[in-house]
Amino acid sequence: MKIKNALVAGLAMIACTAMPSMSVFAANDYGIEYSGGEPLDASNMRIEPALIDGLSTLINKDNIKRITYSNSNKWENGYWKASNDCYPIKFFKINSDGLNTSGDLYVEIENEQYVSKITFKNVVLEDSSTQLGENEVFTIGVREQSGFIDAGYEIYSDAECQDRIIETKRQTRRQNTRLFVETNIKLSNRNKNEIIPANQLYFGITDIDAAQSFKILNPENLLTAESMIARSATALQPADSELRNRFVASGNYIYSEFSIEQDKDLLIQGGNDVFTRVEVDIEEDGLDVVFGFAEAATSGTEFYAKQFPVHYKSDENGKVTGITDEEIISDNNPTGSETKPNEDYEFVYWIVDKDVILEDGTKIKVGETMTPEQVKKVVVTEELTFTAIHKTKSVIPVPNTGASTEELNAEKVAMPIGIALTVIVIGLVISAIRREKSRVKF
Repeated sequence: MKIKNALVAGLAMIACTAMPSMSVFAANDYGIEYSGGEPLDASNMRIEPALIDGLSTLINKDNIKRITYSNSNKWENGYWKASNDCYPIKFFKINSDGLNTSGDLYVEIENEQYVSKITFKNVVLEDSSTQLGENEVFTIGVREQSGFIDAGYEIYSDAECQDRIIETKRQTRRQNTRLFVETNIKLSNRNKNEIIPANQLYFGITDIDAAQSFKILNPENLLTAESMIARSATALQPADSELRNRFVASGNYIYSEFSIEQDKDLLIQGGNDVFTRVEVDIEEDGLDVVFGFAEAATSGTEFYAKQFPVHYKSDENGKVTGITDEEIISDNNPTGSETKPNEDYEFVYWIVDKDVILEDGTKIKVGETMTPEQVKKVVVTEELTFTAIHKTKSVIPVPNTGASTEELNAEKVAMPIGIALTVIVIGLVISAIRREKSRVKF
């Protein structure tokens, strides 16, 4: 369920008989209307619980290391309130004219392995002329601890969320307006600074409810019955409401119904997620995703993938000094690690606990030797453990005679020369005796 504060409950007590019915809006720039379509179910998506259960987020609020905002004067600092909690947020303002950002508004969210860059390309505010006063604005923000997009919320100037920034106005469904946020979302490998060539990379359209809509603009990655995957069809629909999550096949978008007359929207407790595979051909350009809001709500921007644990350990003659564990996307390569040998030992090779195949098709069996470079070229298709093997250093012992290094060196040189001279002398004597014997006559 989307994060909301007590204002939502308060709205339910406001008389709504004077409010107009939800109208069908004129087509906006993205062709998204909150009408028509069919309920999301097994007839217009693939239900594959085993696949979904095997996916995990590449960047999430628990492993974020840093969030960096672009150097744009449109970003402002404030605080965002959820129930009794108050979170720091950077936000920008939207007036009745919307906002074309020219690409200067973006945020980079990174952890130890990946970077997700969210660029805000355009914001369209539809039917807002009677909803925003001359000095009033809606807001789009990105929370500093999660990277989620928060749209249509009021913002506070203090860490206790007591002093609202007066011009920021909360968007509600009773205002009968739409806020569409066009983004470009791109994932790359933080350590290699390159796009991930993954065949099993998915984008999550998560927590579908709260009068929101979702559309992907890339022609190669449109939302279709073939491209959308869910764990459960029933989890995508509320059990206690006539409102539905719907899919409009002709426009390739999803939206959640709401009612102004009854002052209701569709809220679900969990499992209301749809995933779509990111085509390899567009990973370099990123996904162009439009998030629509008919009231204040939050959207995730997370990539998912089938990942496998990769472990690094050492034999008893050394220790791992680099990474010991990492998660690698299926069909991608490990990062590799480093070791420090114990005294009088040296690293010789790695071994792996399962048969593996390298990028060039080379097969390496369990226990066979591997160089550090070969480890980095393994194609990961299951959990793997690499073990570093060390051996004693090859040392030629030198007798301890108490002599200095110079004396030892002199002795080492003199000894073979003396032996050689002795051999030569003996050889000359034997040769002379043989010649003398040859002259004796019988």
